[in-house]
Amino acid sequence: FASSLAQSGSLAAPRLLLNATAPSALVLLGGNNSVGTVSFASAGGSYNNISYRTNSANAAIQGAVSASGNVSLEASNSGLALPSVSAATLSVTASGALTQQTGVGLNAASAQLSGASIGDPGRAFVLDGVGRVQLTTAAGGNANVQSGGAVNFAGESSVRGDLRVAANGIAIQGARVAVSGNASLNAGSGDLNVAATSSSALLQATNLDLQANRLLISGGGGTNQVADIYTSNATRVNTTGQIIVTAGAGQGAHAALTSDGPLTITSAGAVFVTGGAGANAYAKIDPINRQPLELTAPQITLAGGSGSGATASIISEGNVTLNSPDVRLVSGSGANADAVLVSYFGRVTAPGCTGCVQLTSNPQGNNASQTGILQGPEFIALLLQQLSNPQNLQTLNTSVNNSGNTSSNPTSGSTAPLSDEEKKKREAEGRVTVGEPDC
Repeated sequence: FASSLAQSGSLAAPRLLLNATAPSALVLLGGNNSVGTVSFASAGGSYNNISYRTNSANAAIQGAVSASGNVSLEASNSGLALPSVSAATLSVTASGALTQQTGVGLNAASAQLSGASIGDPGRAFVLDGVGRVQLTTAAGGNANVQSGGAVNFAGESSVRGDLRVAANGIAIQGARVAVSGNASLNAGSGDLNVAATSSSALLQATNLDLQANRLLISGGGGTNQVADIYTSNATRVNTTGQIIVTAGAGQGAHAALTSDGPLTITSAGAVFVTGGAGANAYAKIDPINRQPLELTAPQITLAGGSGSGATASIISEGNVTLNSPDVRLVSGSGANADAVLVSYFGRVTAPGCTGCVQLTSNPQGNNASQTGILQGPEFIALLLQQLSNPQNLQTLNTSVNNSGNTSSNPTSGSTAPLSDEEKKKREAEGRVTVGEPDC
């Protein structure tokens, strides 16, 4: 065909060969189509846009697919093994497993890939040549992808099984990557960058294993443009370079590494946790639910920001262990821009710390920017003192509510205020967040 090919009725065949004989041909085949194997060939011509959908239980594509515009491929009743594909934008959907044929590659500025699973345990789906990618799997479906270059996530990726990414740099900038199972992200000699840009950024999983040169977590310039890494269980981080957690210039534009389970961080470079310029633009590293935090680095610096309430904190309800000969706490220029280490029900171990005075009162809400350590015995004494006076308790709760205290799970892209039910539950468990610097 020379210019365009569109489907108006039913199409059934075990094999379909399309041959473009003129430049910029258009293909629109998406009706009642049960074609098994399709080929997109060209005899002196080329394709502009290709939109192809088949209901066949044996969907297959033979030969490379190349178009100057958009390519959309859908196998609604089977898996699909992709050949080499080149397009400006690529969208592929399979009801079964989405894999690749041997020795092929993709070339697209952006790609949306959806299948029951993506790649397989023995052979990763190769993303070399893809600019930005979005991944979606069905319930229980894993995704295993790799690239010799960087993997840049776009939009909202939802992997409802486990996710494995191996690349030379991984970016989640203004994007969300939500993993129902476990996630392993290895950025090789590149950086792992989770940053709020025009919108918030999120990396979420059950258990998380991160490896990179540098780990960068950055809040944005707009209101509530946050950057969150969150796990509902354990988190392990290993970097050969620095770890930089920096809140943004926008109001509430926090940056946080949060885990509901144990958090273990080993960095060959320095670790910086810095509050932002926006009001309540805090930066924190925080395992909750009385879980331990162990951080090993040659230098650890916490610095409050210039915004009001722009705290920098390392917090745990369990023990906090900082294996570093050089720990520095620096208060910020904003009101309540504290730099603090907190263990609500345990102990803080931070040898060689500068600015680590022992706190015996709530550093939050006093309009001063402080540095220091709040540990279990002091916190419990403060808690009992507050609880002994109903008026103090009401003042405390009001202060916590007004300062934007948040729940641990940032599933909405920015963390949500604690519900009344959750507050009551925490009070009953003895987890009233007195002096929590990330409030």
